[in-house]
Amino acid sequence: MTSPYLFERCLGEKSQNIITIMIQRPFRISLLWITLMVGFTAHTAADMFPLFWGHDVVMEQMDKLPQSMSALIAVISVLLPFIGLLLSFYTKRRACVVLNFVMACFISLFNLAHMAELAHPDALFGQFIIMPIIAVVSILLSVELFYQQKSMQTTQNEPTEI
Repeated sequence: MTSPYLFERCLGEKSQNIITIMIQRPFRISLLWITLMVGFTAHTAADMFPLFWGHDVVMEQMDKLPQSMSALIAVISVLLPFIGLLLSFYTKRRACVVLNFVMACFISLFNLAHMAELAHPDALFGQFIIMPIIAVVSILLSVELFYQQKSMQTTQNEPTEI
């Protein structure tokens, strides 16, 4: 019997290994961290779109972005996802999974709060598409990490045979 999936028909037996890897939780978590980083990059790039039409992208209300705000943006959009990605690749300990979960929850809450920016009358149309997607991805990431740490907790509580 042939498989209805195109990639299984093209790859043959190798596809079973690819499918097995793709459905495993660590792969999904890593993919969600990467998707989140790409989303943050798209969010930043969308702020520059008006430059292509010769418009100014500088806000009149602010003369200069405070350094603390720049540092916070760098930590949230670059450093935390990168640390989360490294933790999902190289650690299997429950404490690291919990740390990963806490970082994902923080980013999810930040994204939900940041979506209030869409209520501003000068919000760009591209942000109406990008920001909800980033929020959904960060929530999915938090849910996946919650279930991963929950499954690690249940396997630690099971009695082991000696």
